[in-house]
Formats: sequence, C-alpha cells, structure tokens
Amino acid sequence: MYNDKYINHPKNTFLGRVQIQIKGKTVKQNFRDRIKHSIDLIDLKAYESEGGSIFVVVLIKEDFSTEIYYKELLQLDLARLIKKSKQKVGEKGVLNLRCSLKRRDY
Repeated sequence: MYNDKYINHPKNTFLGRVQIQIKGKTVKQNFRDRIKHSIDLIDLKAYESEGGSIFVVVLIKEDFSTEIYYKELLQLDLARLIKKSKQKVGEKGVLNLRCSLKRRDY
C-alpha cells in the first residue's frame, strides 16, 4: 500500500503490505449469507505473526456462478481466536471460521 496516487511509487510512500489468504471450493448447494470454513490453528498463528490477514473464500457452483466471503483477521482478533481455540481443540486443532458474504456473482 502506498500513500500517494501515482503509478510509479517512490519508496518513501510505501506504508506496508496487506496479507491475503484465498481459498476456493466447489459447492452444489445454494449460497448463503454466511459460511464456515475450517482452518488450522497453526495457520492462525502464522497470520498473527505476519500482523494479520484478510481471509477470503470463493465458492463456485457447477454453473460457474460464484460468491466471495471474507473475514478480517486483525492481530487482536487472531489473539482472541487462538486463545479460544487452544481451550477447545488443543495446540494442533482445527476450527471453523465464520465468513460473511462480500459479493455475489451470477
């Protein structure tokens, strides 16, 4: 990300990176407004060490219509999720992450 509007960005306008994790899945059922997607606790820890992430799930139906869901995983969110997950599933567990609908394409 840069703090200017120019195409050629000088290095002094660089603000930082936004980490994005994208997952895709084919589905047969109708789309919903919210979904759950499984994620390993170790992945949450990796996102936390990177300063957070935007987690994106793209659902694709057989007719190639798509829906895009997302969850903002900020460092404070990740710390809370990791603590909660350790209590429920242990150190190496998998948890379901709730994602909200961002865009419907059909």
